[in-house]
Amino acid sequence: MGRYFRKNNKKGSSMIFLSMILAGLIGLAVLLAVSAREKAGLSYRRTVTDIACRSVLSEYDFRLKDEYGIFAFRGGNKYVEDKIAYYLEYADDKSDIMFSALPEKLECDVKGFEITDTDNFEKQIIAAAKHDALRLDKVGFNAEMIADIAKLEKAELDSAAVICGLPSYGFTGKALDLDFPDLTEDGLKGLIVQAGDTFMTNKYAFSVFNCRTKHLENHYSYFNFEIEYLICGYFSDAENLDKIKDYLVILRTPINIAKIYADSERSALALAEAEAIAPGPGAIAMQLVIITEWAVEDSKKDANKLMNGEKVDGLAYEDYLAIFLSLQDRETKLLRMMDLVQINMRKNYYNGFLLSEHSCGFYLFTEHHGKELTYVHTY
Repeated sequence: MGRYFRKNNKKGSSMIFLSMILAGLIGLAVLLAVSAREKAGLSYRRTVTDIACRSVLSEYDFRLKDEYGIFAFRGGNKYVEDKIAYYLEYADDKSDIMFSALPEKLECDVKGFEITDTDNFEKQIIAAAKHDALRLDKVGFNAEMIADIAKLEKAELDSAAVICGLPSYGFTGKALDLDFPDLTEDGLKGLIVQAGDTFMTNKYAFSVFNCRTKHLENHYSYFNFEIEYLICGYFSDAENLDKIKDYLVILRTPINIAKIYADSERSALALAEAEAIAPGPGAIAMQLVIITEWAVEDSKKDANKLMNGEKVDGLAYEDYLAIFLSLQDRETKLLRMMDLVQINMRKNYYNGFLLSEHSCGFYLFTEHHGKELTYVHTY
């Protein structure tokens, strides 16, 4: 009898132990199922939210992209929040999945992604230049075309409302530094930046903007001489051309002074004139004055040749503009590029277009059942 009870007691203990193990396994399975469900839900929400964010980015201004290689959408925080909420609601409505992508909290912030931020703008135009995503085909250049361009009505922007809305408004641009360093063995070509961000920015400028000796096909700009605006910053074609001519004379004068001194015949003639005006020790100083005057006149002739499509010292007008662009302050140049983009977009497509209303990305913050997630999306 005692043996029977002991035997059954062992069986009972074994059953209890097995039941405990089974209960533990069931509990573990439940925990794994719950964990898997949470992970699946999180993965679903991340995927759907990422798609919603990319959908917002896909609504970029295609004209801005086609004309200037710039990816940006128009809208602020509220616009992005409403768009993402709409896409998430649509996904929930059309989905048969048990999970919901709708968060309890959703906030967006475009701060730091404004296309008028010079860093953001520079990244985009450099990327466009690197990938040749721009119109690099130029109208064939010839003397007759230069004459036609010279006859163009010179545009002038005098609308206070338009000027006040420009990206560069309120920014005091730095004057072009024409204190040139000693020329390298490459001569004036050595002043043209041949690598780096400045080179790519300049390449972009010549790819999308007009100048006196080069007009792009199917590019309808407000100013006829846009590269000149980047350098000089006047809201007048005529003033920009006049200033460029001044810069050309300033650049060419010390070179022409050296050329006259190197020309024994002209140098001797200058000295003879100097001695007639100021005999004795003052003749040398007077010679420099005379040679400088001659050099200035030579430089004015050089400037006219360049602006009419001829080359001087093996360089064309665009090469000299590239020198000035290479010397231009980075921020000044980028802001003036934004000016031209905005002015032309207003002229050709949208009367009230403002670059300041466009962004190239955003932050998204969501909260779902107490779990916070952060997304960063940009082009």
